[in-house]
Amino acid sequence: MASAREQAGTASALLGASGFLFGSLVSPLVGMGNILISTGITFVISAIASTVCGVLAVRWKESVSDSAASSAC
Repeated sequence: MASAREQAGTASALLGASGFLFGSLVSPLVGMGNILISTGITFVISAIASTVCGVLAVRWKESVSDSAASSAC
């Protein structure tokens, strides 16, 4: 728990920077061609990417907790 508090500032900075990064990547894509279609495609791709990241995060957390439990024995 103490290590998580020490890294809170770094995590906050990374989350903030990632928002600006994705915003700079997505804004030109949304303006291309028909705005309704390009916006819809961008939303769908973003939703899929978000789902994949969530699944990977859950799997990573489970593997870390499993390795911690096995090393504690």
